[in-house]
Amino acid sequence: MLTPAEAIAEINRAYGQSVGSGTHRSLHAKGRFYAGTFTATPEAAALCRAGHLRGDPVPVWVRWSNGGGDPEIPDKGPDVRGMAVSFRLPDGTATDLLGQTAPRFPVRSPEAFVAMVRAARSPARLPLFHAGTIEVVSRDPEREQNGEVVVFDPARVVDGVELLDDPILRFRPGAYSASVDRRT
Repeated sequence: MLTPAEAIAEINRAYGQSVGSGTHRSLHAKGRFYAGTFTATPEAAALCRAGHLRGDPVPVWVRWSNGGGDPEIPDKGPDVRGMAVSFRLPDGTATDLLGQTAPRFPVRSPEAFVAMVRAARSPARLPLFHAGTIEVVSRDPEREQNGEVVVFDPARVVDGVELLDDPILRFRPGAYSASVDRRT
């Protein structure tokens, strides 16, 4: 079974980075930090006890990025785009939300698309609702300065939020640690 350190080493090799050293992230290497606030809706507060969904404005760190491991890639290149949000709670904890787009559809045929939809279908039906609004107010030049390393980890959750039993999701904290180890 592939370990997180082995996965990061292979990703680094794919992007021509020497193993064991690095000055940037293994993936999503090109990106910028922003500061803002998130304000949950009353509907979200009624549905969840998580600290960032109670309705009071919560500071957020936002990082928009290109998905690859090359920090010099032109923005016009075909690449995954990422948006990572870290909700900074008043008690000093944080919880993160990561999203990405892909420039290519994940399957190549209508049959594969239908199979993907069938496989993704879940017996649990969750209501859709507007959870809140993120307001990005400025660039955040303070992040990742003077040795600070910021990790957006979708497995970092607070009371009121649960992780799915997804092996990729569970693998990510170890991979993030391996990536940070090579940068510090």
